[in-house]
Amino acid sequence: MTKENLFPIFAPLYEKGLSLREIEKITGISKTTVRVTLSSNGVVLRKNITSKNPTSNRTKGMRSGTIPYGYTYLDGKLVKDPHEYKNVIKAFRYWQSGKSFRAIARELQCQKLPTRTGKKWSHELIKKMIGFL
Repeated sequence: MTKENLFPIFAPLYEKGLSLREIEKITGISKTTVRVTLSSNGVVLRKNITSKNPTSNRTKGMRSGTIPYGYTYLDGKLVKDPHEYKNVIKAFRYWQSGKSFRAIARELQCQKLPTRTGKKWSHELIKKMIGFL
């Protein structure tokens, strides 16, 4: 298979929130090939901060704590994550239309939109997302 044929396979899996390692396990294609294919097609890859010594790999400017949903660090700066930010905008529009945080969480859950951790949407997460905007 060529890289052009692989991108349509990798992109939906990565957008669902799967890691490069999980995509490797599902497809049987090396993590390096997955990474190169996604990045060469313009996908901004999420940072892996679960290494044994995460502080040594971090770029200056990154801060400790939870990265807000819809954002990621790129070269030490907080930037919009294209995969998650569309859900932030959707939640914000629901909130602007008068829906409660709980109603927004139920709506996103019904639409089967993924959270970062794969857990259910909660009103607390919605409140933090909208509060960060």
